[in-house]
Amino acid sequence: MNMRTTNIFKPGFILAIAFFALACSSDDISPENHTHVATVRQKILKKNLAILLLEYQDISAENRAKFPTKSEMEKIIFDKNSPLKKYFDDMSYGQFTYSGDIFGYTTIAVDGMKDGKAAEGTIFLYTDIIRNVPNFDPNKYDAVILVPVNDAGLGQAFAQRTEELLINGKAFRKGWVYCPISVGKLHRDPNAPFSNTIEDKYRSGIPTGENSSEDFENGAFTDFELTFAHELIHNLGVDHAFSRTNGDKPAYEPEIPNNSTKDGYSLMYHEYGDQFDIVGLAAQGFSLNAVYRDFFGWYDNTNTLETINTKGTKTVTIFPINERNKKNAVEIRIPGKPAAPFYEENAFIFNSSLKNQGYFLEVRNAGAWDKALLNAELAGNLEGIMIHQTDGFTSYLLDASPSPNINFVGSNVPDLRDVVLKPNMTYENDDVKLYNVIKNGNGSFTVTVDIK
Repeated sequence: MNMRTTNIFKPGFILAIAFFALACSSDDISPENHTHVATVRQKILKKNLAILLLEYQDISAENRAKFPTKSEMEKIIFDKNSPLKKYFDDMSYGQFTYSGDIFGYTTIAVDGMKDGKAAEGTIFLYTDIIRNVPNFDPNKYDAVILVPVNDAGLGQAFAQRTEELLINGKAFRKGWVYCPISVGKLHRDPNAPFSNTIEDKYRSGIPTGENSSEDFENGAFTDFELTFAHELIHNLGVDHAFSRTNGDKPAYEPEIPNNSTKDGYSLMYHEYGDQFDIVGLAAQGFSLNAVYRDFFGWYDNTNTLETINTKGTKTVTIFPINERNKKNAVEIRIPGKPAAPFYEENAFIFNSSLKNQGYFLEVRNAGAWDKALLNAELAGNLEGIMIHQTDGFTSYLLDASPSPNINFVGSNVPDLRDVVLKPNMTYENDDVKLYNVIKNGNGSFTVTVDIK
């Protein structure tokens, strides 16, 4: 069970929003428990979703009147001009779309608060509590999105690709998402601030010192929209966006002392560590990285993706990642290095569908999904090329402009305010050398790639 915690830094306190992505991590992969939906590399162009609006049995009438209506949720999720629809259209270069139906509200026989805390989504695992959903035909849908609305605060969102969900007493085995909405005060504490995650704009924070951060509204999405997009991408079949950082040293050098969080997790394998990615921390950008776009089959080798998979030297030009009909990513696959042994067929990730280990190069601009890069603390990332390492499945953002970790509120935090490979810089390890970076006048960058 993976937990994703995004820290949104606000003056005076930290609000932690956690996401679960079950069945995505090495410690959660056991073949005997996974019998339904495989993670297989394939071209994904369409999904038909069933959205189930749920309410708990103990909601106050005052707060219930503030819940979003079914028609409001239809507009947020399915309207062609909604931020969510535009996001997936941009990430897939117009290839992926989703459709579906909204059911509800359905009242479940569970309280929204238990033991003084907001109900968690794990109550839906292996339980028969979603009853009386009229006209729900499981054969029509590729996935189910549970959207419980609670006046006691948020549970922790997750995407479940393997375990069954019981609806109307029957098992749904195609994968499902738990994506809650909060309309009320956390744990119904009268002194807590009122939140409405269907309306509240997502806020970001960038650690700048031990007790300081740069805080701003990252307004492309509301809190709910960000969570929905994050979990739907997991449902499509990929993991979180990791980072590999080594303090003020490149990741290929020996790891520095104390390069871990206060909980002991190494920053060389930092889950959710990519702050520029919607399935990472998403604090500094929302665009989906090139590794996962390629996994979904949203690139082609003619118009949008430059592939290098043989030893030698090649100079390539990369346009910003969300520009269409241009070479906006470089795929580097290292000969003789197949996908990491972890991804075996009996581990429920089909190694036969994966490509070799390697790297993806991409460029960002401050467009609709990466407006945070207009912040002065982040603007350096407009001056070079991002490097993502891949083990054949997962993406790892590398810091090509390394700087010391920040001890922020008692824990080591990688300083990812500036990660790109800029002109006059070189990134070189045992596999690859990246050098001769040139910034062009049309927003693109040129780089020389040497596979050893």
